Amino acid sequence: MVNLPLTWFGYFLIFDQFAHSLTSIRIQSDQIFMLLHHLTRFATHLATLQQDNQIPCTFREYAFEADQREVTVVIEPLPKILMQIRLDDPPFERLNHILITSQNTQQQDMVDQLNTIFSFLAGMSIYRLKRSKVSSPSPSCVKKYSLDMP
Repeated sequence: MVNLPLTWFGYFLIFDQFAHSLTSIRIQSDQIFMLLHHLTRFATHLATLQQDNQIPCTFREYAFEADQREVTVVIEPLPKILMQIRLDDPPFERLNHILITSQNTQQQDMVDQLNTIFSFLAGMSIYRLKRSKVSSPSPSCVKKYSLDMP
């Protein structure tokens, strides 16, 4: 999903169809903030539903209901519930590699947080493998992560 002209909504529709079969994700987008915002809210919603022993929502359901949700313009800290719960049926159950790139070096915290959210949605813990280089004239933030089975 490199340089695809997708909004967070488009990513969610793709994830709805293919999340359970993805083993690797590579995202390069200018939509990092909105993707992070909505994935964080989606993950929190999944954790809350699991904690209350309710049926989880899908990416598609969230995407179509998101217009009714409050939208923020600042990076929110990860909700504590995500640190306390491990998903019983993670949507990205086969995911083991993540590569997220941003041309904006000021988005590094968002890239790190996005990797953490993907880790939670994969039901795994995450660790940074190495910082990669990109052959691009503009500075970029590139990190490759691997998910470690608990």
